[in-house]
Amino acid sequence: MAREKANEYRKLLVKGYDPIELNKDKFNKIVTFDVTLSEWLKIEASNVTIRTLKYKRSRVESIYYPAIKNLSINSIDHFLIAN
Repeated sequence: MAREKANEYRKLLVKGYDPIELNKDKFNKIVTFDVTLSEWLKIEASNVTIRTLKYKRSRVESIYYPAIKNLSINSIDHFLIAN
């Protein structure tokens, strides 16, 4: 698996493409805060009580969600959160 991926990246490099940049672009286009929050809440649901999950969801949705729900997860930094 790793060798196949390495060969794929080498072929991209030969063609003049940077595989890391291609992956960053793909990641930035797909993963928004909204998507990440949904995935995180699914994981948290198996680790915490329903009450705790509801509390976490309400905190995130009331404080951060309106301002950053459609932003790419890579564009969110602590300065944005603080403001």
